Amino acid sequence: MQNPDDTWITVSSALAYWITSRAFQLARENLGLCAALGGTGFCINYNTLKELGWNALSLTEDLEFSMKCVLKDITVHWEHEAKIYDEKPLTLRASMRQRVRWMQGHWDCAYRYTIALFRKAIKDKDIVALDAAFYLLQPSKVLTNLFVLLSLMLKFLFPELWFSKIIFPLWLMLISLCINYIIPVVILIKENVSLKYILGLIPCYFYGLTWFPVTVIGWIKRKDKQWVHTVHTRGLTIEDIQEREGQNGGADIEQNYQGA
Repeated sequence: MQNPDDTWITVSSALAYWITSRAFQLARENLGLCAALGGTGFCINYNTLKELGWNALSLTEDLEFSMKCVLKDITVHWEHEAKIYDEKPLTLRASMRQRVRWMQGHWDCAYRYTIALFRKAIKDKDIVALDAAFYLLQPSKVLTNLFVLLSLMLKFLFPELWFSKIIFPLWLMLISLCINYIIPVVILIKENVSLKYILGLIPCYFYGLTWFPVTVIGWIKRKDKQWVHTVHTRGLTIEDIQEREGQNGGADIEQNYQGA
């Protein structure tokens, strides 16, 4: 990533990418599943492009093309050691505007491809298609997390009420705590991310809360095909990036995908 040090928004974006790159994309590659193309940077085999063409016209054309590949039994591979230097928005407003567009496209693809993927998964006993279908349903997980968060708040604010005794027992809360707080730290350590970025997980959790309105707005506006440009104002030279890499111990891994 090009500018993780600029604001708490950019460091939160960087942490989100570093964590998901290993926990989701690299994991899929190791399991023989299909990674998800990302607009930040990817390569497409010429023969693949010739076969499928480029008719992915949603607001998240990278995600849509990924689903087309899965339906055609074409594997998208993840190259974990590749680095793509992408500039992230500096402000919360710009970041939310960008992510709303992502969610618009994601919801759109979910409505158009989920059933076809589930059908392929059942008909062909295709675990890759099943995984891709669940990936498209990921925004619903964000809404589920919102329900869990609100339920936990009610549990702590009104412990004497009857529903507080049946909502989320202690063991389940401990598992959730481990998944949401401990595992990300382990992942960042495995990625050789410096301590100053790991400490950035604290504001990153507030950044995570903004996904709730982003996801809802994206669903409401999912039929709106107007592409909103994300303004980039930060510029770094290759010398600046090389100097920072030396200081951070290689913590600039972001996204790279190859379409097979």
